Amino acid sequence: MIITESTVRDALGMTTISSEEQSLLTLVRTSAMGAVKRYLQYDPVQSQLTEYYPQRGMSPLYGGGSWDINEAHTRGVWTPYSTVSDALQLRRIPVRNIAAVHCDQNGRFGKGAGAFGSGTQWTEGVEFWAEYEQANLCLSGILQAQSCWYSEPGSIRVQYRAGYAEAELAGEATVEARSGADYVSAGVDASPIRHAALIAAVQSFKAIWARRKDATLGHLAGPITGERKGDYSYTIGSSTSGLDLAVELPSEAIWLLEPFVHYGAMAL
Repeated sequence: MIITESTVRDALGMTTISSEEQSLLTLVRTSAMGAVKRYLQYDPVQSQLTEYYPQRGMSPLYGGGSWDINEAHTRGVWTPYSTVSDALQLRRIPVRNIAAVHCDQNGRFGKGAGAFGSGTQWTEGVEFWAEYEQANLCLSGILQAQSCWYSEPGSIRVQYRAGYAEAELAGEATVEARSGADYVSAGVDASPIRHAALIAAVQSFKAIWARRKDATLGHLAGPITGERKGDYSYTIGSSTSGLDLAVELPSEAIWLLEPFVHYGAMAL
């Protein structure tokens, strides 16, 4: 998890909390984490994934192509030249471990008959490899192929682990370790991601609550929820649903997140 409710409460200095404040806190925390993920172009919390590539068809260049033959010379597939070549960009970063890569021209995003059978698995270090900066840390999220990747949409299935561990998000990754299923790399400090989300949540809570409750006037008027024509009267709601509850990333949060943005996702 990027930030917890208790972390936001501590940052706001709230030792006690009303049900109304609790509802708003839950909303801004969730919205702040969503805003961070959208800006980064990925969920930074480490998890296991199964994804299919390419995501869409690529136009072949000049009708040419090449034979993709494995090292044992037991498999050969004709692959048209296209913008898909020897580099495969994965959707999540950083890549921590590749469980399996299967390539099948008839894969069809896992829906083809007998898709991604045992004979379609590629060998890491022989037929493909990740661009690791250090053990279990590929910041680019790029896999290199010995020859070239298939260009048929949904012909590649990648099962991998990506994202940052809790110790890294806390800025406490000092040694190489495993924490449950998570990989932890020494010296990796992803705490700016957590700080950015916390800044967004706290500032949004304060701004929304200030509009919701005034020190002199008390709770500000909400949206009109009912009207009556005879002896005209109207009813005003008291919930925050009529207010602008969108969480925007402050400039300082954006500055903290900038080094972690997945610009390669634009190519997917």
